[in-house]
Amino acid sequence: MYLTLQDPATPQDEPIHTLYTHSDDGLTWSEPVLVYEKDFSFWKPVTHSGVHYVAADIMTGNPRAELLQSQDGIDWQKISTIVEGDFTETALLFLKDNTLVAFVRQGRVALARPPYTEWTVHDCPVLHGPAATLVGDTILVSGRVFTEDYPDDQPGRSRTGLFVFDPETLQFHWQMNMLAQWGGDESYPDFLTLDDRRALMVWYTGERYEKGVPKQADLLLATLR
Repeated sequence: MYLTLQDPATPQDEPIHTLYTHSDDGLTWSEPVLVYEKDFSFWKPVTHSGVHYVAADIMTGNPRAELLQSQDGIDWQKISTIVEGDFTETALLFLKDNTLVAFVRQGRVALARPPYTEWTVHDCPVLHGPAATLVGDTILVSGRVFTEDYPDDQPGRSRTGLFVFDPETLQFHWQMNMLAQWGGDESYPDFLTLDDRRALMVWYTGERYEKGVPKQADLLLATLR
């Protein structure tokens, strides 16, 4: 398990670190320790052909998002830089032809072929906290969007949008907004593919954030067909 955290005693623009903890039984966990390098934030590690991959971003010094790989999930090595600049939360997806697609929160989609050292980067819709999965031949992508761009009749303006991505045209085809109970603070979805026609999707729907004020947020689970 990887934990991204920020010291609550420091200003909000201070670096986010990533720790890891492991367990043999899911009950007793090791003491969390730093993984990779200081000031890097992991986002949704994935496994492909027995190798673990993750996009790790850093906001200090030379900000960038790096592609890392690992054989054991503990010792990570850099493969390449995906994008340079103030980019965070980059979801990775391997296609059936081994193309690697990186969905970057700040409106970028990047593609690479093995050995994943060269990337082509394109503009795309801004999806906060992105997630992606492959269901059969369909690429599902989700993240936070707003009703100014994707209107519906639910409350508030924040939404968890669901899209189908076409890697040939690089187009994102909006399908729907997921259920929003308040529309104040939504998103951070994730997927689990079940078979070639179904996936599970989880996301949160919450009240609008106010510093120091307790708010409610619920996790919702849906089956997509």
